[in-house]
Amino acid sequence: MDSIFILESPSHRQSSLRSLRIESHRSIESLKVNLRLDTLTGLEYLHLSCTGELSFCEGVCLPPELQSIAIYSHKTSPPLTEWSLQDLTALSSLTILELGEMENTLMVDSLLPNSLVSLTVGDNLSFEGNGIRHLSSLQNLDFYNCRHLKSLPENCLPSLLKSLEFINCERLESLPEDSIPTSLKKLTIEECPLLEERCEILDQTLVWSKGSL
Repeated sequence: MDSIFILESPSHRQSSLRSLRIESHRSIESLKVNLRLDTLTGLEYLHLSCTGELSFCEGVCLPPELQSIAIYSHKTSPPLTEWSLQDLTALSSLTILELGEMENTLMVDSLLPNSLVSLTVGDNLSFEGNGIRHLSSLQNLDFYNCRHLKSLPENCLPSLLKSLEFINCERLESLPEDSIPTSLKKLTIEECPLLEERCEILDQTLVWSKGSL
């Protein structure tokens, strides 16, 4: 399958669909989605995965009740910055992987909703801004396979963050020691060789010493 089309629901009927998962075969270079997502008024969970380009024929207008979005794609058309994610006041979980430099723009321009509780980003992210500082509800932040991430800017982390995770960030060298929220309860660092050399592991719990990060 390289395309999907869903008929628009009659105006007098509300969609009962709660979860939609679209995942293309790895041989498909471009997945074309021809549907009005906003007609799926009851949609709460959306998962989109394409190894190449994920293309929406009529633009993207997301249902207002979405609670969780996961996107795995090298490119989206229109770009993710035009999806109006900041207007999704019910969105609590967002996963964005394999989108190249797109995550950078989201971070810098603060295009994410304040309702987010969990955020996972990856791939080519280098994190050049403090666009997540305003996410006052964010508790879980995960960086996965961020090959260009060397450090985090000072004062970039939300004040109520409880869990911070770095997985396979091979160039990550340091964390902003003076800016780590006092609310943080869990720090996970895996496959980050430059940072692991400066950390101390006790009883399978990763702890950082003053001046070590």
